[in-house]
Amino acid sequence: MTLSSAQKILELAEAGVKVIAQKDLVGTPGLTDHETSDQKIKEIVSKLKDSGNFIKLADWKKIFRMAGVSPDFQGTGLNYIHRRSDKTDIYFVANPKPEATESPCTFRIADRVPELWNPETGEARDLSAYKISGGRVTISLRFEPFQSWFIVFRKAATVKISNGKNFPEYHAVKDVSGPWLVSFGPAWGGPAGPVTFNTLQDWSKNRNNGIRYYSGTATYKNSFDLPSLLLSESKALLLDLGELNVMARIRVNGKDCGVAWKPPYRVNIIDAVRPGKNLLEIDVVNLWPNRMIGDARLYPEDCEWDGTSLKEWPEWFQKGIPRPSGRYTMATNKYFTKEGPVYYKTDDPLLPSGLLGPVKLMLGQS
Repeated sequence: MTLSSAQKILELAEAGVKVIAQKDLVGTPGLTDHETSDQKIKEIVSKLKDSGNFIKLADWKKIFRMAGVSPDFQGTGLNYIHRRSDKTDIYFVANPKPEATESPCTFRIADRVPELWNPETGEARDLSAYKISGGRVTISLRFEPFQSWFIVFRKAATVKISNGKNFPEYHAVKDVSGPWLVSFGPAWGGPAGPVTFNTLQDWSKNRNNGIRYYSGTATYKNSFDLPSLLLSESKALLLDLGELNVMARIRVNGKDCGVAWKPPYRVNIIDAVRPGKNLLEIDVVNLWPNRMIGDARLYPEDCEWDGTSLKEWPEWFQKGIPRPSGRYTMATNKYFTKEGPVYYKTDDPLLPSGLLGPVKLMLGQS
């Protein structure tokens, strides 16, 4: 530590401020008069220890307990960030794990109502089940894989204990089964017209090479019927896509219902559905390796390579004309061969792609 910083800390300790050190001070940085400065540091440390306001302890949790300071946040297996704006406390709480979890969470906030803000949709609501005790608020939070919430405290609480449910329960009310009419993009090697999938299937296992090696967007079309009684009782109706590789945009009766981009792949369609027949469209997007692996099967080469790196820009590229080999993708490195990534030097299967389901409608009850 610099000599001036150590001297200032000594002044604070002698004035009554508690000083906590996790390690011993042994000297100063730099070479200027370092022997004299290092000796002065040792003298300051000695005076700090004699001041009665010095604690040496590496365990910060123990330090805070000794000082009577409770944790700002407690929640099993969760990460958080806390910031304060005027009279509002905002916590960002995240589940870093690839599986769902539920945990009691305690916040160092006194006598304020917890609000749940959804960072994906912008929706915000009061949490109806919480307990206030000892200057802390405890609530139970539920997280899907990799999910996060903003927990906001800004409104005064009128009760210490509030009973209710913080999260609705969902149960499946209908399966959306085949046949599905699926349209791929011919410009990226997909079939020229729509294809019927009687059951949902992985593109990479299809016998049609235009589907097997396809990378891009494919649109699934289907329909489902809903009774009016079911809708009259619903506050939320989720479309659950089941297994999906890798993301999708959902439309019901032509209305955009949002993007499903992480598990569980669900969107709320309550504002788009109607009694009777409903039209469903799902735009599914996968990753690019499958198309590149498919391109690597085509011969002859239409580029010159220096090992796995492009040697020079090919003539067709410079002139802006179609590739003579019929390939769809272009990269300056050979990231993939027909066997798999070049840099792994091992056989590697195509990536699972498309909507695999099962697709279900789930009714929410608070």
